Amino acid sequence: MNPALPLAVLGLVDAALSGYRAYAGRDARIRRRRAVVRAALRGLAVGSVLLPAPALTAGAVLLLAEDPDRAYEVLADARAR
Repeated sequence: MNPALPLAVLGLVDAALSGYRAYAGRDARIRRRRAVVRAALRGLAVGSVLLPAPALTAGAVLLLAEDPDRAYEVLADARAR
């Protein structure tokens, strides 16, 4: 199974929760449902814009490399670190 889709979903959920956390801070006892949803959607929007950047970078490296096999090995080594 290709792990790209589950990792993308996990990244988007993390972005939405980060937006909520940025709004709510450490104490989320005050209930402001509309503002919380707006903050989570803002985090999701930012995450959905920034999430493709690493994939596009890796794709560009592989497409522009003289030796794609060697470039893939370098990217795999970087992933392992």
